Amino acid sequence: MKDPHRFFYLANLVAILVIAGSIPSVLAETKIKRHKDWQIRTITDDFTDEVKIVLNTMVDDLEENFSSRRGIVLIGADLYQPVNSDVTDMIVLKCDKEGTTPYIVILTEEFIQGHHTRNIEFRVDKQQSQTILMKSHEKHLMIFDGSKVARFLAKMRSGDVLIGRAKDKRGQPVNFRIPIQGFEEIEHHLYRYCKEPR
Repeated sequence: MKDPHRFFYLANLVAILVIAGSIPSVLAETKIKRHKDWQIRTITDDFTDEVKIVLNTMVDDLEENFSSRRGIVLIGADLYQPVNSDVTDMIVLKCDKEGTTPYIVILTEEFIQGHHTRNIEFRVDKQQSQTILMKSHEKHLMIFDGSKVARFLAKMRSGDVLIGRAKDKRGQPVNFRIPIQGFEEIEHHLYRYCKEPR
């Protein structure tokens, strides 16, 4: 069954991203390469020739490309064949200006009530679980601090699956599970545009 609030949610998210300058120009060419669980998006602005790089994990969606539906990357969305219908959560790695530190957005299927900073427990494969502070907004968990981004990406580099859990302000659980295989092999593409976090 369709989410009756989906259109309202998308309209608000698109408005937020347009205001924040996070959506690439409508007049842009996007090339998408796939590697294991990831997509590498190369977005070239038709007016300035500026080339942006965005990395995102792939999500199974029979109807449309998940990244298009979520409004984070609207350009160059295309269909791909679903492999595992359980994959509904996604990571997006991007920066909004050349030479700046990238930030992390985790998109979940579950609404996170309120806009807060909260502790998220996460684990990559069989590594020891850790907690990290993330900002939350509706279905988004975000890390902006450069040193936290660097530590988080270091944990992901050789991993196959990232899992996480937290509670929203009502005490309800928020969980995510994201396949991340192949990140170490494609991470360098991000730094053609963004600054490597330290």
